[in-house]
Amino acid sequence: MQKTALIIPCYNEEERLAPEQYRQFLEKHGQIDMIFVDDGSSDGTFALLNRMAEQNPGRVFALRQPRNGGKASAVRSGVLDSFTRGYEFSGYWDADNATPLRLAPELINDLQGKRVEMVMGSRVNILGKLICRSQSRHYLGRIFGTLASFILKQQIYDTQCGAKVFRNSEVMRSAFAEPFETDWTFDLELIARTILAGRVRTPGSPAHTIIVEHPLDEWVDVPGSKLKASHGFRILRDLLKVYRRYHGRI
Repeated sequence: MQKTALIIPCYNEEERLAPEQYRQFLEKHGQIDMIFVDDGSSDGTFALLNRMAEQNPGRVFALRQPRNGGKASAVRSGVLDSFTRGYEFSGYWDADNATPLRLAPELINDLQGKRVEMVMGSRVNILGKLICRSQSRHYLGRIFGTLASFILKQQIYDTQCGAKVFRNSEVMRSAFAEPFETDWTFDLELIARTILAGRVRTPGSPAHTIIVEHPLDEWVDVPGSKLKASHGFRILRDLLKVYRRYHGRI
């Protein structure tokens, strides 16, 4: 397995983070390190992250955003830091571990075995998979997925799952070079950027030779999500931004 850094954005996660769970994972997977990014939390999150870094020297790193800039900004800061540290693979993972950490090596192995730039976790609720989320979130997800597929001109099932891994490559460095214009839908913007950067390297490349989806065995919605129904307008605004900038270029 290639040396990998998982970036974990955190905002007021003091009560939800499970340090022992991360410690056990690191102990089992010596090729995977973690970069936690505190996105300007107002609670004791950063102090907790610092303790985790002190207890796991060289394996856990704690970064802090000077103010709350949103998940997109926190992820980008952590990814750029991982590129600078020279990790061969990087990725990001939601702090609530709705996607269990044990699945991270599966995505990394998938990335290593395929000649693509990114592997994305995909919450496909089919027989034999444990995908647990409310019906309302499921149907909203399908509406979003349909709009995302239209914008990207690709049949993509799940752009928003918070489990993605990618290479430290020229393509991905280009995709992360500039701040994201969106926050709630930055995953979609990242996918668009990656496809475009991949086609700069190899003109005419089909999207599936650049990015693939990896159906997850398990995903369980964790109480305390910061995504609320009231954020719908902001999500639609972000979708419109991505459409205007990328739809005609992909």
